[in-house]
Amino acid sequence: MSKSLENLSLILVLVPIVILLIQAILRGFTIFDRGLISIILALISLVGFILSIISLLKKPINSWKLILAIIVFIIFMSWEIWRFSNVSVIQLIKAP
Repeated sequence: MSKSLENLSLILVLVPIVILLIQAILRGFTIFDRGLISIILALISLVGFILSIISLLKKPINSWKLILAIIVFIIFMSWEIWRFSNVSVIQLIKAP
């Protein structure tokens, strides 16, 4: 049970971040003007982050994968929040 929770949380944290980074590379590193898609992927990643924390609290194992996923999530979301700090929600939804 906890192994499947661990795998699910890893997938939910890392897949949206990888998708956003691939999209950023394809758009020439204009990462943060994708609007609603970016918000949805960030929320999926947030769910994975929460599941990672729950998984670590339930069974404190020496899982470097979960710790790495948490660190990557924190770094990525701080960057995302910093870049979005001057953008209103309406502008995000209207962005292509």
